[in-house]
Amino acid sequence: MVSKDFDLTKLNTFPKLLDYLRVELDWPIEDQNLDDLTFEYAPEELGVTEEYQININSIQQLRPLSNNQPWGIFFIDFESKKLPIVLLRRLLSALVPKNRASSQSSSQPTWNLDDLLFVSLLGEEKNRQVCFSHFKESEKGLPVLQTFSWDETETHLYYLKKFNLGSLRWPSNVNNSDEWKSNWSSAFTASHGQVIKNSKELSVELAKIAKSIRHTVNEIYKYETDNGHYHKLLVMFKEALIHDLESGDFSDMVAQTVTYGLFSAATTGEKLTGLSNLSNLIPNTNPFLKSLFDELTNISTTKQNVNFDELGLTDLLNILNETNMDAITQQFGRQTGGGSEDPVIHFYEDFLDEYDKVLKKKLGVYYTKPSIVSFIVRSVDEMLKKEFNLNDGLADISTWAELVKKNPGMKKPPSARFEDYFVNILDPATGTGTFIVEVIDLVYNTMISKWEKIGKNEKDIKHLWNDYVNDHLIPRIYGFELMMAPYSICHVKIGLKLKETGFDINNAKKRFNIFLTN
Repeated sequence: MVSKDFDLTKLNTFPKLLDYLRVELDWPIEDQNLDDLTFEYAPEELGVTEEYQININSIQQLRPLSNNQPWGIFFIDFESKKLPIVLLRRLLSALVPKNRASSQSSSQPTWNLDDLLFVSLLGEEKNRQVCFSHFKESEKGLPVLQTFSWDETETHLYYLKKFNLGSLRWPSNVNNSDEWKSNWSSAFTASHGQVIKNSKELSVELAKIAKSIRHTVNEIYKYETDNGHYHKLLVMFKEALIHDLESGDFSDMVAQTVTYGLFSAATTGEKLTGLSNLSNLIPNTNPFLKSLFDELTNISTTKQNVNFDELGLTDLLNILNETNMDAITQQFGRQTGGGSEDPVIHFYEDFLDEYDKVLKKKLGVYYTKPSIVSFIVRSVDEMLKKEFNLNDGLADISTWAELVKKNPGMKKPPSARFEDYFVNILDPATGTGTFIVEVIDLVYNTMISKWEKIGKNEKDIKHLWNDYVNDHLIPRIYGFELMMAPYSICHVKIGLKLKETGFDINNAKKRFNIFLTN
Protein backbone atom coordinates (compact mmCIF):
# COMPACT_ATOMS: atom_id res chain seq x y z
CA MET A 1 0.00 0.00 0.00
CA VAL A 2 0.95 3.67 -0.26
CA SER A 3 3.05 4.88 2.67
CA LYS A 4 0.90 6.94 5.04
CA ASP A 5 3.74 9.43 5.54
CA PHE A 6 4.37 10.06 1.86
CA ASP A 7 2.53 13.02 0.31
CA LEU A 8 1.72 11.90 -3.23
CA THR A 9 0.35 15.32 -4.14
CA LYS A 10 3.92 16.69 -4.12
CA LEU A 11 5.01 14.29 -6.89
CA ASN A 12 4.56 16.84 -9.66
CA THR A 13 7.81 16.33 -11.62
CA PHE A 14 9.52 13.29 -13.10
CA PRO A 15 12.63 13.61 -10.87
CA LYS A 16 10.41 13.64 -7.75
CA LEU A 17 8.47 10.69 -9.10
CA LEU A 18 11.68 8.75 -9.78
CA ASP A 19 12.80 9.44 -6.23
CA TYR A 20 9.48 8.07 -4.96
CA LEU A 21 9.84 4.92 -7.09
CA ARG A 22 13.38 4.42 -5.74
CA VAL A 23 12.66 5.07 -2.06
CA GLU A 24 9.10 3.78 -1.64
CA LEU A 25 8.87 1.06 -4.30
CA ASP A 26 12.50 -0.17 -4.38
CA TRP A 27 13.17 0.55 -8.05
CA PRO A 28 16.96 0.13 -8.65
CA ILE A 29 17.45 3.73 -9.78
CA GLU A 30 20.96 4.91 -8.89
CA ASP A 31 21.47 7.91 -11.16
CA GLN A 32 19.45 11.00 -10.26
CA ASN A 33 19.88 12.62 -13.68
CA LEU A 34 16.79 12.01 -15.79
CA ASP A 35 18.65 12.58 -19.06
CA ASP A 36 21.14 9.81 -18.20
CA LEU A 37 18.36 7.47 -17.17
CA THR A 38 16.26 7.79 -20.31
CA PHE A 39 16.19 7.62 -24.09
CA GLU A 40 14.41 10.60 -25.63
CA TYR A 41 12.11 10.27 -28.64
CA ALA A 42 10.88 12.91 -31.03
CA PRO A 43 7.08 12.60 -31.48
CA GLU A 44 7.40 11.88 -35.20
CA GLU A 45 9.63 8.85 -34.43
CA LEU A 46 6.61 7.27 -32.78
CA GLY A 47 4.12 8.16 -35.50
CA VAL A 48 2.72 11.34 -33.95
CA THR A 49 1.88 13.76 -36.74
CA GLU A 50 2.71 17.46 -36.59
CA GLU A 51 -0.85 18.53 -35.71
CA TYR A 52 -0.65 16.61 -32.41
CA GLN A 53 2.92 17.48 -31.45
CA ILE A 54 1.87 20.76 -29.85
CA ASN A 55 0.29 18.70 -27.06
CA ILE A 56 3.52 16.84 -26.22
CA ASN A 57 6.42 18.48 -24.40
CA SER A 58 8.61 15.37 -24.27
CA ILE A 59 8.64 11.57 -24.64
CA GLN A 60 11.28 9.61 -22.72
CA GLN A 61 11.81 5.89 -22.25
CA LEU A 62 13.33 4.78 -18.96
CA ARG A 63 16.45 2.72 -19.69
CA PRO A 64 16.05 -0.94 -18.59
CA LEU A 65 16.96 -1.29 -14.91
CA SER A 66 17.64 -5.04 -15.16
CA ASN A 67 18.63 -7.50 -17.88
CA ASN A 68 15.37 -9.42 -17.65
CA GLN A 69 13.02 -6.46 -17.53
CA PRO A 70 9.94 -7.22 -19.66
CA TRP A 71 8.44 -3.77 -19.26
CA GLY A 72 8.81 -0.78 -21.53
CA ILE A 73 8.41 2.27 -19.27
CA PHE A 74 7.71 5.64 -20.87
CA PHE A 75 7.52 9.11 -19.31
CA ILE A 76 5.41 11.56 -21.31
CA ASP A 77 4.95 15.26 -20.57
CA PHE A 78 1.65 16.56 -22.00
CA GLU A 79 0.52 20.17 -22.23
CA SER A 80 -3.16 19.31 -21.88
CA LYS A 81 -4.95 19.07 -18.52
CA LYS A 82 -6.72 15.86 -19.49
CA LEU A 83 -5.10 12.62 -20.58
CA PRO A 84 -5.09 12.70 -24.42
CA ILE A 85 -6.29 9.17 -25.10
CA VAL A 86 -5.91 9.50 -28.88
CA LEU A 87 -2.21 10.36 -28.52
CA LEU A 88 -1.59 7.47 -26.16
CA ARG A 89 -3.15 5.08 -28.65
CA ARG A 90 -0.94 6.48 -31.43
CA LEU A 91 2.13 5.87 -29.31
CA LEU A 92 0.87 2.39 -28.50
CA SER A 93 0.52 1.50 -32.18
CA ALA A 94 4.17 2.47 -32.75
CA LEU A 95 5.47 0.47 -29.78
CA VAL A 96 3.48 -2.75 -30.26
CA PRO A 97 4.39 -4.85 -33.33
CA LYS A 98 1.56 -5.51 -35.75
CA ASN A 99 3.22 -8.78 -36.78
CA ARG A 100 6.48 -10.66 -36.24
CA ALA A 101 7.97 -9.74 -39.63
CA SER A 102 7.53 -6.00 -39.19
CA SER A 103 9.04 -6.08 -35.68
CA GLN A 104 12.15 -7.89 -36.94
CA SER A 105 12.73 -5.51 -39.85
CA SER A 106 12.29 -2.33 -37.78
CA SER A 107 15.02 -0.72 -35.66
CA GLN A 108 12.31 0.65 -33.35
CA PRO A 109 12.10 -1.33 -30.07
CA THR A 110 8.71 -2.96 -29.54
CA TRP A 111 6.83 -4.68 -26.72
CA ASN A 112 3.80 -6.78 -26.14
CA LEU A 113 0.76 -4.60 -25.55
CA ASP A 114 0.42 -5.56 -21.87
CA ASP A 115 4.15 -4.98 -21.21
CA LEU A 116 3.98 -1.20 -21.56
CA LEU A 117 3.66 1.29 -18.71
CA PHE A 118 3.04 4.97 -19.46
CA VAL A 119 3.66 7.61 -16.78
CA SER A 120 2.32 11.01 -17.76
CA LEU A 121 2.51 14.54 -16.41
CA LEU A 122 -0.44 16.70 -17.38
CA GLY A 123 -1.39 20.35 -17.28
CA GLU A 124 0.24 23.61 -16.31
CA GLU A 125 3.09 24.02 -13.85
CA LYS A 126 0.83 25.38 -11.10
CA ASN A 127 -1.43 22.35 -11.14
CA ARG A 128 0.35 19.23 -12.35
CA GLN A 129 -1.34 15.86 -12.54
CA VAL A 130 0.40 12.47 -12.52
CA CYS A 131 -1.23 9.63 -14.41
CA PHE A 132 -0.17 5.97 -14.68
CA SER A 133 -1.58 4.20 -17.75
CA HIS A 134 -1.59 0.61 -18.95
CA PHE A 135 -3.36 -1.19 -21.79
CA LYS A 136 -4.79 -4.67 -21.86
CA GLU A 137 -6.18 -6.72 -24.71
CA SER A 138 -9.88 -6.51 -25.45
CA GLU A 139 -12.00 -9.34 -26.81
CA LYS A 140 -13.26 -6.93 -29.43
CA GLY A 141 -12.41 -3.43 -30.50
CA LEU A 142 -9.61 -1.21 -29.19
CA PRO A 143 -7.31 -2.25 -26.34
CA VAL A 144 -8.75 -1.28 -22.94
CA LEU A 145 -7.00 1.67 -21.29
CA GLN A 146 -6.57 1.42 -17.51
CA THR A 147 -5.41 4.40 -15.45
CA PHE A 148 -4.96 5.85 -12.01
CA SER A 149 -3.96 9.43 -11.28
CA TRP A 150 -3.75 12.26 -8.79
CA ASP A 151 -3.01 15.97 -8.81
CA GLU A 152 -1.87 18.72 -6.44
CA THR A 153 -5.47 19.55 -5.43
CA GLU A 154 -6.19 16.07 -4.00
CA THR A 155 -7.30 16.19 -0.36
CA HIS A 156 -7.70 12.48 0.32
CA LEU A 157 -6.18 9.21 -0.85
CA TYR A 158 -9.29 7.04 -1.21
CA TYR A 159 -9.08 7.30 -4.98
CA LEU A 160 -5.45 6.12 -4.93
CA LYS A 161 -5.96 3.40 -2.38
CA LYS A 162 -8.66 1.93 -4.60
CA PHE A 163 -5.75 1.05 -6.89
CA ASN A 164 -2.82 -0.92 -5.49
CA LEU A 165 0.12 1.38 -6.18
CA GLY A 166 2.23 -0.93 -4.04
CA SER A 167 1.88 -3.58 -6.76
CA LEU A 168 4.39 -1.57 -8.80
CA ARG A 169 7.11 -2.42 -6.28
CA TRP A 170 10.26 -3.75 -7.95
CA PRO A 171 10.25 -7.57 -7.64
CA SER A 172 12.81 -9.47 -5.58
CA ASN A 173 13.01 -12.10 -8.33
CA VAL A 174 13.30 -10.34 -11.69
CA ASN A 175 13.76 -13.68 -13.47
CA ASN A 176 10.13 -14.66 -12.97
CA SER A 177 8.71 -12.40 -15.68
CA ASP A 178 5.22 -13.91 -15.59
CA GLU A 179 4.81 -13.18 -11.87
CA TRP A 180 6.34 -9.73 -12.37
CA LYS A 181 3.91 -8.83 -15.16
CA SER A 182 0.94 -10.22 -13.28
CA ASN A 183 1.82 -8.25 -10.15
CA TRP A 184 2.35 -4.93 -11.95
CA SER A 185 -0.83 -5.38 -14.00
CA SER A 186 -2.78 -5.84 -10.78
CA ALA A 187 -2.08 -2.19 -9.91
CA PHE A 188 -4.68 -1.30 -12.52
CA THR A 189 -8.00 -2.60 -11.24
CA ALA A 190 -10.37 -0.32 -13.15
CA SER A 191 -10.70 0.72 -16.75
CA HIS A 192 -10.60 4.34 -17.85
CA GLY A 193 -14.27 5.31 -17.95
CA GLN A 194 -15.32 2.11 -16.20
CA VAL A 195 -18.98 1.78 -15.26
CA ILE A 196 -19.49 2.64 -11.58
CA LYS A 197 -21.81 0.35 -9.65
CA ASN A 198 -21.84 1.64 -6.06
CA SER A 199 -22.56 4.97 -4.41
CA LYS A 200 -19.19 5.25 -2.65
CA GLU A 201 -17.25 5.11 -5.92
CA LEU A 202 -19.66 7.53 -7.55
CA SER A 203 -19.46 10.05 -4.71
CA VAL A 204 -15.65 9.94 -4.86
CA GLU A 205 -15.56 10.41 -8.64
CA LEU A 206 -18.09 13.26 -8.67
CA ALA A 207 -16.37 15.00 -5.75
CA LYS A 208 -13.03 14.72 -7.56
CA ILE A 209 -14.48 16.41 -10.66
CA ALA A 210 -16.32 19.03 -8.58
CA LYS A 211 -13.08 19.98 -6.81
CA SER A 212 -11.37 20.29 -10.17
CA ILE A 213 -14.17 22.55 -11.45
CA ARG A 214 -14.02 24.69 -8.30
CA HIS A 215 -10.24 25.07 -8.57
CA THR A 216 -10.30 25.89 -12.29
CA VAL A 217 -13.17 28.39 -12.09
CA ASN A 218 -11.31 30.14 -9.29
CA GLU A 219 -8.12 30.29 -11.36
CA ILE A 220 -9.91 31.52 -14.50
CA TYR A 221 -11.72 34.21 -12.52
CA LYS A 222 -8.39 35.58 -11.26
CA TYR A 223 -7.03 36.11 -14.76
CA GLU A 224 -10.01 37.03 -16.93
CA THR A 225 -11.20 40.62 -17.39
CA ASP A 226 -14.32 42.17 -15.87
CA ASN A 227 -16.12 41.31 -19.12
CA GLY A 228 -15.19 37.63 -18.82
CA HIS A 229 -17.81 34.90 -18.59
CA TYR A 230 -17.31 34.13 -14.93
CA HIS A 231 -17.23 37.79 -13.89
CA LYS A 232 -20.61 38.23 -15.61
CA LEU A 233 -21.92 35.09 -13.93
CA LEU A 234 -20.83 36.32 -10.50
CA VAL A 235 -22.69 39.58 -11.14
CA MET A 236 -25.81 37.51 -11.95
CA PHE A 237 -25.47 35.67 -8.64
CA LYS A 238 -25.02 38.89 -6.69
CA GLU A 239 -27.98 40.63 -8.28
CA ALA A 240 -30.38 37.70 -7.99
CA LEU A 241 -29.27 35.88 -4.85
CA ILE A 242 -26.39 36.97 -2.61
CA HIS A 243 -25.20 40.58 -2.86
CA ASP A 244 -21.95 40.06 -0.90
CA LEU A 245 -20.88 36.80 -2.59
CA GLU A 246 -17.08 36.38 -2.88
CA SER A 247 -15.32 34.76 -5.85
CA GLY A 248 -14.22 31.71 -3.81
CA ASP A 249 -17.76 30.93 -2.67
CA PHE A 250 -18.96 31.61 -6.22
CA SER A 251 -16.59 29.00 -7.72
CA ASP A 252 -17.83 26.53 -5.10
CA MET A 253 -21.44 27.22 -6.08
CA VAL A 254 -20.70 26.68 -9.77
CA ALA A 255 -18.82 23.43 -9.09
CA GLN A 256 -21.50 21.94 -6.86
CA THR A 257 -24.43 23.10 -8.97
CA VAL A 258 -23.00 21.77 -12.24
CA THR A 259 -21.81 18.46 -10.80
CA TYR A 260 -24.75 17.64 -8.59
CA GLY A 261 -27.26 19.15 -10.98
CA LEU A 262 -26.14 16.83 -13.78
CA PHE A 263 -26.20 13.89 -11.36
CA SER A 264 -29.80 14.78 -10.54
CA ALA A 265 -30.63 14.93 -14.24
CA ALA A 266 -28.96 11.54 -14.80
CA THR A 267 -31.24 9.88 -12.27
CA THR A 268 -34.22 10.61 -14.52
CA GLY A 269 -32.84 8.04 -16.96
CA GLU A 270 -32.33 10.41 -19.86
CA LYS A 271 -29.08 10.60 -21.83
CA LEU A 272 -27.02 13.62 -20.82
CA THR A 273 -25.65 15.73 -23.66
CA GLY A 274 -24.45 18.79 -21.75
CA LEU A 275 -25.56 21.57 -19.47
CA SER A 276 -28.66 22.09 -21.59
CA ASN A 277 -30.08 19.06 -19.76
CA LEU A 278 -30.06 21.11 -16.58
CA SER A 279 -31.71 24.08 -18.24
CA ASN A 280 -34.49 21.81 -19.53
CA LEU A 281 -35.11 20.39 -16.05
CA ILE A 282 -35.42 23.80 -14.39
CA PRO A 283 -39.09 24.83 -14.65
CA ASN A 284 -40.14 28.30 -15.73
CA THR A 285 -40.99 28.91 -12.09
CA ASN A 286 -37.38 30.04 -11.52
CA PRO A 287 -36.22 32.30 -14.37
CA PHE A 288 -32.91 33.04 -12.65
CA LEU A 289 -31.88 29.38 -12.50
CA LYS A 290 -32.90 28.91 -16.13
CA SER A 291 -30.76 31.88 -17.18
CA LEU A 292 -27.90 30.57 -15.01
CA PHE A 293 -27.77 27.24 -16.80
CA ASP A 294 -28.31 28.90 -20.17
CA GLU A 295 -25.24 31.04 -19.44
CA LEU A 296 -23.21 28.00 -18.34
CA THR A 297 -24.26 26.22 -21.53
CA ASN A 298 -23.06 29.23 -23.49
CA ILE A 299 -19.70 29.06 -21.72
CA SER A 300 -19.40 25.35 -22.47
CA THR A 301 -19.88 25.86 -26.21
CA THR A 302 -17.92 29.07 -26.80
CA LYS A 303 -14.23 29.05 -27.64
CA GLN A 304 -13.62 32.46 -26.12
CA ASN A 305 -11.65 32.63 -22.85
CA VAL A 306 -12.34 29.07 -21.72
CA ASN A 307 -13.55 25.75 -23.01
CA PHE A 308 -15.77 24.36 -20.27
CA ASP A 309 -14.62 20.84 -21.17
CA GLU A 310 -11.29 21.75 -19.57
CA LEU A 311 -13.12 21.78 -16.24
CA GLY A 312 -13.97 18.12 -16.63
CA LEU A 313 -17.46 18.40 -18.09
CA THR A 314 -16.81 15.67 -20.67
CA ASP A 315 -15.53 13.30 -17.97
CA LEU A 316 -18.53 14.15 -15.82
CA LEU A 317 -21.00 13.40 -18.62
CA ASN A 318 -19.24 10.15 -19.47
CA ILE A 319 -19.26 8.95 -15.85
CA LEU A 320 -22.93 9.77 -15.36
CA ASN A 321 -24.03 8.30 -18.70
CA GLU A 322 -22.16 5.06 -17.99
CA THR A 323 -23.08 4.70 -14.32
CA ASN A 324 -25.63 2.01 -13.49
CA MET A 325 -28.17 4.29 -11.78
CA ASP A 326 -30.55 1.38 -11.19
CA ALA A 327 -27.86 -0.35 -9.14
CA ILE A 328 -27.20 2.87 -7.21
CA THR A 329 -30.90 3.25 -6.40
CA GLN A 330 -31.21 -0.37 -5.31
CA GLN A 331 -28.19 0.06 -3.06
CA PHE A 332 -29.82 3.00 -1.27
CA GLY A 333 -32.91 0.85 -0.78
CA ARG A 334 -30.86 -1.95 0.80
CA GLN A 335 -29.06 0.51 3.09
CA THR A 336 -32.29 1.88 4.53
CA GLY A 337 -34.41 -1.25 4.37
CA GLY A 338 -36.71 0.42 1.87
CA GLY A 339 -37.44 -0.13 -1.76
CA SER A 340 -37.13 2.89 -4.04
CA GLU A 341 -34.83 5.23 -2.14
CA ASP A 342 -34.36 8.55 -3.92
CA PRO A 343 -30.65 8.75 -4.79
CA VAL A 344 -30.76 12.52 -5.37
CA ILE A 345 -31.97 13.22 -1.86
CA HIS A 346 -29.76 10.67 -0.07
CA PHE A 347 -26.65 11.06 -2.19
CA TYR A 348 -25.97 14.73 -1.42
CA GLU A 349 -24.64 13.98 2.07
CA ASP A 350 -22.23 11.35 0.68
CA PHE A 351 -21.14 13.67 -2.12
CA LEU A 352 -20.50 16.63 0.20
CA ASP A 353 -18.61 14.42 2.63
CA GLU A 354 -16.13 13.60 -0.16
CA TYR A 355 -16.17 17.09 -1.67
CA ASP A 356 -15.71 19.17 1.49
CA LYS A 357 -16.01 17.59 4.96
CA VAL A 358 -15.47 20.93 6.71
CA LEU A 359 -18.27 22.62 4.74
CA LYS A 360 -20.61 19.68 5.40
CA LYS A 361 -20.04 19.88 9.15
CA LYS A 362 -20.17 23.69 9.24
CA LEU A 363 -23.55 23.82 7.48
CA GLY A 364 -25.00 20.78 9.22
CA VAL A 365 -25.77 18.80 6.07
CA TYR A 366 -27.12 15.49 7.34
CA TYR A 367 -29.45 13.11 5.61
CA THR A 368 -32.93 12.37 7.02
CA LYS A 369 -34.14 8.84 6.35
CA PRO A 370 -37.29 8.51 4.21
CA SER A 371 -39.09 6.63 6.98
CA ILE A 372 -38.55 9.59 9.34
CA VAL A 373 -39.58 12.13 6.70
CA SER A 374 -42.72 10.14 5.95
CA PHE A 375 -43.56 9.76 9.64
CA ILE A 376 -43.22 13.51 10.32
CA VAL A 377 -45.25 14.55 7.28
CA ARG A 378 -48.02 12.03 7.92
CA SER A 379 -48.13 12.90 11.62
CA VAL A 380 -48.74 16.57 10.78
CA ASP A 381 -51.35 15.53 8.23
CA GLU A 382 -53.13 13.38 10.84
CA MET A 383 -52.97 16.14 13.46
CA LEU A 384 -54.64 18.62 11.10
CA LYS A 385 -57.45 16.16 10.54
CA LYS A 386 -58.01 15.34 14.22
CA GLU A 387 -57.26 18.62 15.98
CA PHE A 388 -58.71 21.07 13.44
CA ASN A 389 -61.37 18.98 11.68
CA LEU A 390 -59.63 19.40 8.32
CA ASN A 391 -60.57 16.24 6.39
CA ASP A 392 -57.98 16.92 3.66
CA GLY A 393 -55.11 17.43 6.12
CA LEU A 394 -52.11 19.05 4.44
CA ALA A 395 -54.13 19.27 1.22
CA ASP A 396 -56.79 21.43 2.89
CA ILE A 397 -57.24 24.90 1.37
CA SER A 398 -59.46 26.43 4.07
CA THR A 399 -58.85 30.08 4.96
CA TRP A 400 -58.56 31.54 8.44
CA ALA A 401 -62.10 32.91 8.08
CA GLU A 402 -63.44 29.41 7.40
CA LEU A 403 -61.45 27.87 10.26
CA VAL A 404 -62.57 30.45 12.80
CA LYS A 405 -66.17 29.92 11.73
CA LYS A 406 -65.80 26.12 11.99
CA ASN A 407 -64.01 26.34 15.36
CA PRO A 408 -65.72 29.02 17.52
CA GLY A 409 -62.99 28.99 20.19
CA MET A 410 -60.23 29.70 17.66
CA LYS A 411 -58.80 33.21 17.21
CA LYS A 412 -56.92 34.49 14.19
CA PRO A 413 -53.39 35.73 15.05
CA PRO A 414 -52.83 39.48 14.37
CA SER A 415 -50.27 38.76 11.65
CA ALA A 416 -52.68 36.67 9.58
CA ARG A 417 -55.47 37.86 7.30
CA PHE A 418 -58.88 36.18 7.18
CA GLU A 419 -58.37 35.40 3.46
CA ASP A 420 -55.01 33.68 4.07
CA TYR A 421 -54.67 29.89 3.90
CA PHE A 422 -54.75 28.25 7.32
CA VAL A 423 -52.37 25.47 6.22
CA ASN A 424 -49.04 26.62 4.81
CA ILE A 425 -45.99 24.36 4.61
CA LEU A 426 -42.51 25.70 5.42
CA ASP A 427 -39.25 23.73 5.47
CA PRO A 428 -36.68 26.11 7.03
CA ALA A 429 -33.68 24.02 5.92
CA THR A 430 -35.02 22.35 2.83
CA GLY A 431 -31.80 20.97 1.31
CA THR A 432 -32.66 19.07 -1.84
CA GLY A 433 -36.39 19.14 -1.05
CA THR A 434 -36.85 15.89 0.88
CA PHE A 435 -39.82 17.04 2.99
CA ILE A 436 -41.45 19.13 0.27
CA VAL A 437 -41.43 16.23 -2.20
CA GLU A 438 -43.00 14.00 0.47
CA VAL A 439 -45.70 16.63 1.10
CA ILE A 440 -46.47 16.85 -2.62
CA ASP A 441 -46.78 13.07 -2.79
CA LEU A 442 -49.17 12.96 0.17
CA VAL A 443 -51.28 15.88 -1.10
CA TYR A 444 -51.50 14.29 -4.55
CA ASN A 445 -52.73 10.97 -3.16
CA THR A 446 -55.24 12.76 -0.92
CA MET A 447 -56.80 14.79 -3.73
CA ILE A 448 -56.85 11.95 -6.27
CA SER A 449 -58.61 9.70 -3.76
CA LYS A 450 -61.11 12.47 -2.97
CA TRP A 451 -61.97 13.11 -6.62
CA GLU A 452 -62.22 9.41 -7.43
CA LYS A 453 -64.73 8.92 -4.59
CA ILE A 454 -67.05 11.56 -6.05
CA GLY A 455 -66.93 9.91 -9.48
CA LYS A 456 -64.51 12.11 -11.42
CA ASN A 457 -62.97 10.47 -14.51
CA GLU A 458 -59.26 10.44 -15.38
CA LYS A 459 -59.49 13.44 -17.73
CA ASP A 460 -61.39 15.51 -15.18
CA ILE A 461 -58.94 14.58 -12.44
CA LYS A 462 -55.94 15.66 -14.52
CA HIS A 463 -57.57 19.04 -15.16
CA LEU A 464 -58.56 19.43 -11.49
CA TRP A 465 -55.04 18.52 -10.33
CA ASN A 466 -53.35 21.05 -12.64
CA ASP A 467 -55.68 23.80 -11.39
CA TYR A 468 -55.15 22.74 -7.77
CA VAL A 469 -51.33 22.82 -8.07
CA ASN A 470 -51.34 26.28 -9.65
CA ASP A 471 -53.98 27.82 -7.39
CA HIS A 472 -53.58 26.04 -4.07
CA LEU A 473 -50.37 23.96 -3.80
CA ILE A 474 -47.49 26.06 -5.14
CA PRO A 475 -48.73 29.16 -3.24
CA ARG A 476 -48.75 27.21 0.08
CA ILE A 477 -45.30 25.58 -0.05
CA TYR A 478 -42.17 27.40 1.15
CA GLY A 479 -38.55 26.37 1.60
CA PHE A 480 -35.41 28.15 2.80
CA GLU A 481 -31.93 26.92 1.88
CA LEU A 482 -28.45 28.26 2.63
CA MET A 483 -26.43 26.46 -0.07
CA MET A 484 -26.68 27.09 -3.80
CA ALA A 485 -26.35 23.49 -4.99
CA PRO A 486 -29.22 21.97 -2.96
CA TYR A 487 -31.25 25.14 -3.64
CA SER A 488 -30.94 24.42 -7.36
CA ILE A 489 -31.59 20.72 -6.97
CA CYS A 490 -34.66 21.40 -4.84
CA HIS A 491 -36.19 23.31 -7.78
CA VAL A 492 -35.33 20.43 -10.09
CA LYS A 493 -36.78 17.82 -7.73
CA ILE A 494 -40.05 19.68 -7.16
CA GLY A 495 -40.43 20.16 -10.91
CA LEU A 496 -39.75 16.48 -11.57
CA LYS A 497 -42.12 15.37 -8.81
CA LEU A 498 -44.97 17.55 -10.07
CA LYS A 499 -44.31 16.41 -13.63
CA GLU A 500 -44.50 12.81 -12.39
CA THR A 501 -47.97 13.50 -10.95
CA GLY A 502 -49.20 14.77 -14.32
CA PHE A 503 -48.84 18.50 -13.71
CA ASP A 504 -47.85 20.56 -16.78
CA ILE A 505 -44.78 22.29 -15.33
CA ASN A 506 -44.45 24.64 -18.31
CA ASN A 507 -47.86 26.13 -17.47
CA ALA A 508 -47.00 26.93 -13.86
CA LYS A 509 -48.38 30.36 -13.02
CA LYS A 510 -46.03 31.22 -10.14
CA ARG A 511 -42.45 30.53 -9.13
CA PHE A 512 -41.75 28.01 -6.40
CA ASN A 513 -41.38 29.69 -3.00
CA ILE A 514 -37.90 28.23 -2.48
CA PHE A 515 -35.51 30.95 -1.33
CA LEU A 516 -31.73 31.07 -0.96
CA THR A 517 -31.42 32.53 2.51
CA ASN A 518 -30.02 31.91 5.97
